[in-house]
Amino acid sequence: MRFVYIRTMKIHNANKLISEKKIRTTSFRIKLLNCFLESKGSIRIDKLIEKYKYIVNKTTVYRALQCFENKGLIHKVPDNNNITKYSLCDMKKCPNELHSHSHGHFVCYACDKTYCLEDFEMRKPSFSGHIIKEIKVIYEGYCKACNNI
Repeated sequence: MRFVYIRTMKIHNANKLISEKKIRTTSFRIKLLNCFLESKGSIRIDKLIEKYKYIVNKTTVYRALQCFENKGLIHKVPDNNNITKYSLCDMKKCPNELHSHSHGHFVCYACDKTYCLEDFEMRKPSFSGHIIKEIKVIYEGYCKACNNI
């Protein structure tokens, strides 16, 4: 019975977030958002397509991810292999469609995990006449777990 309660809580939280962001609720979008809520890191798009291939087609996955990104639920994160990854946004820093991801990332060579460096302070430099839309700072190396191997 406890499992059902926990599962219901997760679905409720996903439903609430989707509703708050004024996104049309579907069973797939709830499952997809729950995947991010349960994840401890970023998720590769090819893994999501594989996971949901018997439920929806890949176009539906791409559209849902684009919708979530546009509404400030998830954001793209860097990857060593140029494979798109997404991570859940911090709802305090991305309260609406305006993403605020002024932090760097660390990508591990061995396990290919991407870590957000939240305590990393970045600021936009000002260039007269230029408009800066995005800043990307990526540190690469070996994470703590892989460094001990």
